[in-house]
Amino acid sequence: MELKIFKIICVGGGSWYIHKRNKEKLANAKKTIEMKDKIESLNTQLSEKNRELTSKALIISQNNEVLRDVVESIEDNLSNNISDKRELNRLKIKLQEIYEEKSWDDFLHHFEQVHPKFYKNLISQYSELSSMEQKICAFIKMNLNTKDISQITGQSIKAIEVMRSRIRKKMDIPHEESLSKAIQNI
Repeated sequence: MELKIFKIICVGGGSWYIHKRNKEKLANAKKTIEMKDKIESLNTQLSEKNRELTSKALIISQNNEVLRDVVESIEDNLSNNISDKRELNRLKIKLQEIYEEKSWDDFLHHFEQVHPKFYKNLISQYSELSSMEQKICAFIKMNLNTKDISQITGQSIKAIEVMRSRIRKKMDIPHEESLSKAIQNI
């Protein structure tokens, strides 16, 4: 009789344990699916932000090109017309400030939404980088090539290549290693 009760308790306890374990497995599977969905959603949002950031960078590039044309036109007028020189010079300076600072501030705002800790990590690891070198690193982080960076910044391709070389040196990255990969890991 006691053996029968013991067997019933064992079978009942075993069944309860198996039921509980199956329930936990089901809950864990559900959590895993929810986490995968959340990760997929976050990856989609990140992709959208990256596209938006790239779009902003291209818009900045186009705006800078227009503003540079205006500045060149003003410079041409300055060299030919003495009477309006002071006013044209003021406009030229104002336009230069707009395309250098405003565009960068807009870009930086969007960039930090997509890569929130990039600048903090970059500066903490490589404090000797100049502000222009930090900008170049941001563009490299976005997977932009030297030509694109040149268009956005208004610098020559050769100037960007020199800056990339300086960045590589300051970050102590050997020539066999990719600068882009090193920056992606920041």
